[in-house]
Amino acid sequence: MQQTTEQQTTEQQTTEPQATAPHPTDPVTEGVLAAVGAASDFPVDVLTPDQSLANDLDFDSLMFTELAERLVATWPQLPMLDKDTVRPATTIADVIGWVRETLAGGTA
Repeated sequence: MQQTTEQQTTEQQTTEPQATAPHPTDPVTEGVLAAVGAASDFPVDVLTPDQSLANDLDFDSLMFTELAERLVATWPQLPMLDKDTVRPATTIADVIGWVRETLAGGTA
C-alpha cells in the first residue's frame, strides 16, 4: 500500500524532534542573555549561563560598559554594574544572580 504525500509529510512532522528553548524563559535570564548578546555580538541562542564573560566571550572594558548600560536600560532600578566587581571568571550565571539579588532588594 502506497502512502500519499500528505501522509508522508504528517509522519515526518511527528517523528522529527521538536525544537526546545535553550534557556529557561524567565525575564531575568532572557534580559541578561539579550544584554550579553548585544554587548558581545554573540547570538543569544549560543550563550550559556556557565560561560565566562572575559575568558569565554572575550569581553573587554568597553563591552563590560555596554553590558552595564544595557542592564540599566532593561531594569532602571539597577545600579551600574561595577567593573571592579566583575572578574575574568565572572559568568553569565553570576550576572543573572546579581540582577536577581539586586532586584529583590539584596546587596550584590
